[in-house]
Amino acid sequence: MELPRPDSREPFTFAVFGDNQIYEFDPGPRFREVLAAVETAHPRFAVHVGDAIYSETNDRQVLMRKWNAYREALQALTVPVVQTLGNHDGFDRASLALWRELWGETFFYRDIGCARLVALDCETDEARVAGKQLEWLEKTLESAEGRQAFVFVHRPLFPVVGHIGRSLDRYPEDRDLLHGLFTRFRGRVRGVFHGHEHLFCHQDIDGIDYYHAAGSGSNLYTMPQQGGFYHFLLVHVSPDDVRVEIRRVGTPPEPAPSEDFVRPGETIEQWKSVLTWVTWDSSVSICPRRTPLDADGRGLDLFFDLSRNAGPWLGAQAAPSLDLRGAAAVALDIFNPGGGGLRVVPAVHSGKKKSHEGEQVTLGESMTTVRLPLAGAPKKILSSVDSLSWSFSGSGEKGPGQLALKSLRLEDGAGKLLPGRCHENWASGLLWYAWNDEVKARAAGGPDGGAELEFSLATCRQPHYFALVFPYLDFTALSGLEVDVEAPQDARKALRISLALESDRRHRSPWFPLSPGLNVVQVPFAESWLPRTARSGVRRIEWALSGTNNRFAGRVTLRRLRAGR
Repeated sequence: MELPRPDSREPFTFAVFGDNQIYEFDPGPRFREVLAAVETAHPRFAVHVGDAIYSETNDRQVLMRKWNAYREALQALTVPVVQTLGNHDGFDRASLALWRELWGETFFYRDIGCARLVALDCETDEARVAGKQLEWLEKTLESAEGRQAFVFVHRPLFPVVGHIGRSLDRYPEDRDLLHGLFTRFRGRVRGVFHGHEHLFCHQDIDGIDYYHAAGSGSNLYTMPQQGGFYHFLLVHVSPDDVRVEIRRVGTPPEPAPSEDFVRPGETIEQWKSVLTWVTWDSSVSICPRRTPLDADGRGLDLFFDLSRNAGPWLGAQAAPSLDLRGAAAVALDIFNPGGGGLRVVPAVHSGKKKSHEGEQVTLGESMTTVRLPLAGAPKKILSSVDSLSWSFSGSGEKGPGQLALKSLRLEDGAGKLLPGRCHENWASGLLWYAWNDEVKARAAGGPDGGAELEFSLATCRQPHYFALVFPYLDFTALSGLEVDVEAPQDARKALRISLALESDRRHRSPWFPLSPGLNVVQVPFAESWLPRTARSGVRRIEWALSGTNNRFAGRVTLRRLRAGR
C-alpha cells in the first residue's frame, strides 16, 4: 500500500502496538491474533513501540533467529511497519549494532502526509532521552510547523505499574526536560506513545496525551479493568484533527450497552464498600448487571472463555483489611444460566502466603449459594483478611460463558446475615479502581462512606481514581456533577482536581483548586469541554489529582458523588 506523500493533506489512519516479545523462536498465538486484527482494520501503516523480541544474550545467531521469527510474523500485514527500539531489542553494543543493521537509526523522524512521526532512543543511554538527542528533538519539533507530530519512545515518562523507577522516571530531571519540550509544542505534539509496561493507559498531563500501547502478545502486567488486555491503537489523522481509538483483541463478549437516566440531585456513589473487584486475566471480564437479579441489588456479571483460560478467577481486594473472626461463613450466590458442570473453590487470604480455602462446589443450573465455612481457619488469617477469591473450572464444553453473582455476605452459625463491611450487592453499578500502583485506595469508613486515596506526587505526578460504569449513565438532564473532597491541612492549595467522562471519547474538565479541609467541588457541564452530545452513554467516570508541589505526600478523601441540581 502506498503511503501518503509528505505534501499530502488527505486523512489517513495508522496502527500502534508493541511488546509482543518473542521469547523463543515462535511469535505466539496472541501476537498473531493482534496482527490479524490490525490487518482487518486496514491502516495505511503501523508503528511498533518496541520489544519485538526478548533476549538476554547478545549471541548474534540467537538474536537473528528471533528477529527472523518477528519478520515472518509481520508478513500477515500488507502495510509497512515503523520500528521503535525497546530495551529487549537492543541492550548492549552487539544487540544495538544488529538493530541498526536490520532497522536503521535508533532515533529518526519521518514525514507521512500531514504528520511527522518521531521515534526516540531511550536505550543507548539507558532510560534517558537527553543531550544531543534532546537537542535534535527540539529542532525536529520546531521544524514540524503545520504538521501533526507523534512521538514514539519505548519507556514511559510517567509509568503506572510494573516499571516505576525503571522507565524515564529513573532520571526525573531529564524526564521533566523532555516533558517540558513536549508542552512547549503542546499544539503540535498530538500524542506520545509508549511500550514497556504491558497494558493500555491514557494520561493527559499538562495537555500532552501519553498512551501506553504495550499489549500485543507478551504477559500482561495488571487486570483488565486497569488496562491489562491485548490491544492495538488506531490513530485517525487529518490536517485539523486527531482521534485515537483503542481496539481490544481476544476479550470475551459483554452485553449490549444500556443507559440509566440520572436525575438532578441524585446520589451516584458514596463509596461504602471496601472491596475492589479484579480478574487478572484479559479473557475474563466483569461488569454490574444491566438487569438486577432482585430488589436487593444489581449483582455482578462474570464473562469468561474456557477455551482461552481453563481456570477463570475472580478476586475481591479489601482495604482496609477485614476482621472475620465473628463470622461462621462467607456466602456468595451464583447464578449459572448455562449449566455445564462449572465448579468453584472459595478462599480468603491474608498476605501473599496465608490462605484458607473451602471445598469445591459444583454450580447448578439455577442459583447456588457458595459458602466458605470459617470454622477451623487460623485466627491470624481471619483477623486480617486482605482479599477473597473464587476459582472456577469446568468439565463441559470449552467456550464462552457467563455467571451472575448476587449478595456477597457474612453469615452467622444459623445462616443469617451479619452486619459489617463485607457485604456487597453492586447497587451503584460502578466499579472503582486506582490507576497507578503508587496510589493506595481504601474505604474511609464511617456511616457516610468515602474513598480515601493515599499517594505521593514525587512518584505519581497525576493520581487517577476511576469507575467503570454499567449500565451507562445519561447525564443530559444535569447541569454538572458535585463531589465532597477532604484535603489535608498541609495541602496549602497545592492540590487540584479534575473530572473526566468517557462516552464517545474522553472529555476532561478544567482543574479546580483544593483547599485544606472540606471542599464542595462543583463541576459544571460546559460545551467547551463536554458537548451536549457527549453527556449520554457515559461508560467511565474518572477523577484526577495533580499539584504544584511535587514533594506532597498525603491522603485525599472523596465523599458522596452526586448529580448537580
